[in-house]
Amino acid sequence: MDIEIYADMVFLVNFVVNTAVLGLANALCKRRAKIWKLLLGGATAALFYTVLIFTPLQPFLNVFTSFVVLSPAVVIAHGVKGWRRFGVDLAVAYVCAFALGGLALVVMNIFTNPMSTAVTFATPINLIISILLAFGGIKFVRHYMAKKAMSKQHFCNITIHLNDKKTTLTALMDTGMTLIEPIGQNPVIIAEIDALHEVLPLEIIRLYENKQQDDLEAVAAAFEFAGLHTKMRIIPFKSIGKQSGLIAGFKANVVQVEEKLHTNIVIGICDFKLDEQGEYSALMGADDID
Repeated sequence: MDIEIYADMVFLVNFVVNTAVLGLANALCKRRAKIWKLLLGGATAALFYTVLIFTPLQPFLNVFTSFVVLSPAVVIAHGVKGWRRFGVDLAVAYVCAFALGGLALVVMNIFTNPMSTAVTFATPINLIISILLAFGGIKFVRHYMAKKAMSKQHFCNITIHLNDKKTTLTALMDTGMTLIEPIGQNPVIIAEIDALHEVLPLEIIRLYENKQQDDLEAVAAAFEFAGLHTKMRIIPFKSIGKQSGLIAGFKANVVQVEEKLHTNIVIGICDFKLDEQGEYSALMGADDID
């Protein structure tokens, strides 16, 4: 029985598959490639495959030539920022291609009539299901790994004392948190303004409610009016909601971390939510507070 192969169908199927492969690799490597680059990369790989199939080069079509075909597609989709990154992207794309092919076979077997060799669902539908399952699997794995990583992070209760007032809140101990108050070289704990209402005077709270926290003169005036000018601190930062800037804070009289008391900690006042789920309202560096 003669089997007719149409070049346009070969190109279309390979375009969909290779675009999906690049998309899977993009998700796994977290490259954030633009959609048009993924589409262009998929079209390039599909064109190479079509040329290999319908020209005298067909005998060279094998597992190893797929590296050659995927290479320009990866370059177009992810760019080249060093040979090491290119090698990782290419290897991940190659693995995704094999995984997607295996998943397609599984899906095909599921929808195959066991009494015949006919596939009850058309090949395009099998392909779409396979791609959706692959992306769904990656999303599930990444969500599971993120929850696993969060479960390993350490939360603790801290009590902040300022003059005759105190408040207790939950803090996340983050080893990547390295803020230091520059004058006294004291460690910094970042806390949400809403979690500090019990210790901060009304003048400072109103300052944040009026969105004046970036006006250093207004901040200094509020602290001075509240009698806390000697405790006011200004802390430079690079990655707290903004790329860089200054954050106002105060030197607490005492900060109790679990059972240990500290007298050298500065509290940086944060004007946004640190955790949307509300599991913690402060962030502290685990390596700086001992």
